[in-house]
Amino acid sequence: GVYTEDAYLLRLLRYIGPILAFDYLAIRESHKDTIRLLQQLLNAGACYCLPMLAVNGADVMSVGVAKGCAVGRVLNELLDAVMDGVCRNEREALLEYVKKTKKPVQ
Repeated sequence: GVYTEDAYLLRLLRYIGPILAFDYLAIRESHKDTIRLLQQLLNAGACYCLPMLAVNGADVMSVGVAKGCAVGRVLNELLDAVMDGVCRNEREALLEYVKKTKKPVQ
């Protein structure tokens, strides 16, 4: 898909972590503005990995997600929604998002 610059940077953080992300961007002199944005995202505590989500597996199961692989899938979907700016990283907002988007068979 097409991502905003914030969403792109959050995915970069998710897959390679902050240290490598800075190293990757520092290789290119033209990315100074992107490095500054990356630092702002980190300073703001932007959510870019599952442990940073305001919910966990037990939370999503409490709103009807079946135990097992579905829990991981839903948590990853929530992380994507947070990184894309579709949903706030707040427990109630995330659980409401799960209720609204959950498929009949999880």
